[in-house]
Amino acid sequence: MQLLYNKVKEQSRTLNKFARRGRIVPEHNDGQIREIFIHRYRLIYKINDEEVVILSFVHGAQQYTN
Repeated sequence: MQLLYNKVKEQSRTLNKFARRGRIVPEHNDGQIREIFIHRYRLIYKINDEEVVILSFVHGAQQYTN
């Protein structure tokens, strides 16, 4: 569990510089709402003018509702 936590922390910190590297979330079809995959999880975030906001962190097998 600590390994997953460290990976999430590491990947989320890089979003300030490389926010557009994630793919557009299919459920939203909005270029500002993106996701990156960390192991079997989806880290879903929104790109705002000055910041990146994490919206959700869900297991890939779960249904994501926006």
